[in-house]
This record gives sequence, structure tokens and C-alpha cells, in this order.
Amino acid sequence: MNLFRKVLIPLSAALLTIVLMPASSAAASCGDNANVPAGSYRQSCDSCVASGGTLTASCKKMNGVHNNTTLYKYQACRSGIENMDGYLTCAKGDSALPTGSYKASCRNLNVEKNTLYATCRNVNGDWKEASLPLGYCNYEIYNTNGVLACTLPYGTYQRSCRNARVQNGQLYAECKTRDGAWANTVAPAACNRDLANDNGMLKCL
Repeated sequence: MNLFRKVLIPLSAALLTIVLMPASSAAASCGDNANVPAGSYRQSCDSCVASGGTLTASCKKMNGVHNNTTLYKYQACRSGIENMDGYLTCAKGDSALPTGSYKASCRNLNVEKNTLYATCRNVNGDWKEASLPLGYCNYEIYNTNGVLACTLPYGTYQRSCRNARVQNGQLYAECKTRDGAWANTVAPAACNRDLANDNGMLKCL
């Protein structure tokens, strides 16, 4: 009986300690009361820690898997910190960000001396460093296969298409058919080959 008590009492105390363990010993929270910078990332990240100008967190990707991510010099952010498919990101630099659909697939956005710097995703899902001088842009800035662009993509379609424009990563145009009519058509602007007019339809050949 004494042996039973010697075993039971310490075991019960250990279980009670686990049950009453304070929440502070668990993973750091990203909630409204957490001592971390503001931003929409709090809604989809956890284990947030801000220390010495560096913010680390575990953020949910679009496929539901969490990714450990780090944002350096977060105090320099000009905008709220966001979670972009598992990565912490914000806008930095000496000027406001220009408009464009590139924001949906690029992170680490930074404007320095009239040049836009970013890390952009290509068609394979890889992240690539990209930059773009802003002085000659005539169209909205978009991400074409990991490269920043603000002019119409190259292709032979330009010989027989008109009113071409890029919006949200898509190339829109009116292209001539074989019988001479004009047809509205659209194709992804990211093309590593020739963007051509195939009987009134834009195609990457």
C-alpha cells in the first residue's frame, strides 16, 4: 500500500503540473495582444517572435502547410506586414509602391531611387529576385515568369493585333482573323516563346 502511494502521489502531481502549465510556455501567439508588429499576417501565422528588428513566424501557405519565415528590418516597413503564401512580406523603400498586378505574386517589395525591387514567383513556383527601373513604364507593372515588366510582352502578335494591354498578368488584344475580322482575345502575358496571333487568338507558340 505504501509503495502504491509512493508511485501514485508523484504521478498525480506531474499530471496536475501539465494540466496547469501556463499558456506562456506554449508557442508564441500572433493575436491582437501579442507583442509583435501589426499586420494581416496575424490572422494566418503563429509562433510569432519579434526581436532586434527581425520578425519570425510560422505562416500558413495556400495549401494549408505552415512555413517558417523571417522578415528582416520590419521597422522599415511602409505598409502593414502580410502573409504571402507562407512568407512574411511588406513594402519598404524611399517611395510608395507603384500600382500593378505584380503585388499578387511578388514579395519583399522595395522602391529605392526610382527602381522597384522585389522577389517574384515564376511559373514553376520558384521565387526570383527582380528589379525594374520605373522611369519608362507606360503600362501597369506585372510579373511575367518571375520578371517585373511594365511594357507589352514581345511577340509577333504585334504585327496583326491592336489595342493590346496587360492586366492582372493577362495580355488582352484585338487580333485579326484570316477573313479580316477583328476578334477580342486574351492569353497569359508570361511566355518564354513567341506570343503570336493564331487566326484571331493569342497563343504562346
